[in-house]
Amino acid sequence: RPYDFAAHYQGRRDIQDQSHSHLSPQHQNHYNRTMRHGEEHGQHGTATWLDLYQTGSVPQHPYDPKSNRSMNILLLYADDWRYDTLGSAGNTIVSTPALDDLSTHGIRFTHNCVTTSVCWVSRVSMFASLYLSRHNTTKPREFYLNWNQTVYDLMQKEGGYHVGHIGKWGVNHPYKQRPDFEVEEDGWHYDTRGGRLWHVTEKNEADALRFLESRPRDKPFFANVAFFATHAVDGDKRQYLVQNKSRDMYEDDVIPDPPNNDLRSYNALPEFFEATNEGRTRWRWRYETPDKQQHMMKNYYRMASEVDSACDLILKELYLQGELDRTLIIFTTDNGNYHAEHGLADKWYPHQESIR
Repeated sequence: RPYDFAAHYQGRRDIQDQSHSHLSPQHQNHYNRTMRHGEEHGQHGTATWLDLYQTGSVPQHPYDPKSNRSMNILLLYADDWRYDTLGSAGNTIVSTPALDDLSTHGIRFTHNCVTTSVCWVSRVSMFASLYLSRHNTTKPREFYLNWNQTVYDLMQKEGGYHVGHIGKWGVNHPYKQRPDFEVEEDGWHYDTRGGRLWHVTEKNEADALRFLESRPRDKPFFANVAFFATHAVDGDKRQYLVQNKSRDMYEDDVIPDPPNNDLRSYNALPEFFEATNEGRTRWRWRYETPDKQQHMMKNYYRMASEVDSACDLILKELYLQGELDRTLIIFTTDNGNYHAEHGLADKWYPHQESIR
């Protein structure tokens, strides 16, 4: 149905940009305390969800394993995001403070790998807890499972959860209206929705906040916030289109060039890696020259930081609702990504850069 996304989004964004007149006086005090906390710790007013949580200013509903109410589950599911695109993974350039806090105060699985580094394969594996050899979705238009074989139906029917899917499905299937809340966004970085030009990560964020605001409060929720970033726009040689707010990030940084980004490494690959190989074609688009490599990697990192910002605001909303202490929060991704290693770009092949 028609929805004023722009007004909703701007209202919730106020938590980030200090224009927060919509908040109650109590929440304004919470927010002001958080901003001061960030400034005192050298963050210049960019306090993360953890800083807000540590103020203790909003009582949280604790999870009680003896109660009949299950934990909420929030899945933050990024796209083409490699394992080392996190400050907490040792990357000294990319800025991901919200996810770093989540990693530091949670568990980071350092060797989480996929068997088949393709978007739709990983996503159907997640939906159904099956490897490709069992679910057989070798193409995005293929879906051989019944809805009752998916985690969505299990959570909804057997678990009594309010279920939401926000963002990328990655596979065509006939059940997209089955979740209680569903908004699909896939394949674009900029597009118009509701009379407003959106960046896809902004839209994913706004829809996630709308889900959290509109959910029933008398039952647990499961939400898959499936970001399209950091996936490139297929077919567009610009590849990564970032938000205006991020354009100045990493301007003064120099992104290291992988030592095996050379012709010798590419020629050492099996003979089916011909000149027309898609991984090699995308390498030409992104990494063929040092200037291209710097430009593309900086935009990739900018998109990662935009996802981190969206995750931060979603977690802040959970805190303001008092739900952080009874929510299981998972951040993961469908596969890795070559950043010019082996003379390749994107994914598909079983090197660590692609599957981890």
